[in-house]
Amino acid sequence: MTTQSYDVNKLIRLWGEGLSVSAIGAALGVSKNIVVGRIHRLRKAGMDIARRHAVKPYDIMQLTPNACRYIVAEDAHRGALYCGGPQQYKSYCAAHAQLCYTPVKRGH
Repeated sequence: MTTQSYDVNKLIRLWGEGLSVSAIGAALGVSKNIVVGRIHRLRKAGMDIARRHAVKPYDIMQLTPNACRYIVAEDAHRGALYCGGPQQYKSYCAAHAQLCYTPVKRGH
């Protein structure tokens, strides 16, 4: 797969939604290095793509009832660490629900 075989608009949208580089790569079918490189080149070309700050993951005791339950990391002392964003679909925020649930393809 070439670096141009994905939708740049979708890459920018997913970036703006706060998905991790790995998650964006998985959604686009490319490596995370391609995602990082493309974002860098778009910025150099003058596109206003926001820089992101590291998101603080939550442990299970910090989650509210409507917080995203997507595991983003594991910590030796606290165990699984969760996204904690607002739930949009079942137990996940919009970005993580898109990764976890694939639409059923009918007629194939």
